Amino acid sequence: MDQRWIPVAERLPEEGEDVLLWFECLSREDYDWHSTYGIGYQFEGHFHIDGIGKKHVFAWQPLPEPYRESGDKNGK
Repeated sequence: MDQRWIPVAERLPEEGEDVLLWFECLSREDYDWHSTYGIGYQFEGHFHIDGIGKKHVFAWQPLPEPYRESGDKNGK
């Protein structure tokens, strides 16, 4: 699995796929821009992140596989 940051100028994730996003958003407390990361998705070229309004997404990467206690894919 590709675990590097992929610039949005290079390519976008599949529509509706949850991915890890690196973005800048406008803080409601001090009305200043802050860089951070979170899980979101893109649809028709627009990124959506729960609870985040105005934002600028720089890069993304696929989410890792979910944790499984045992070594097999069925969790057994």
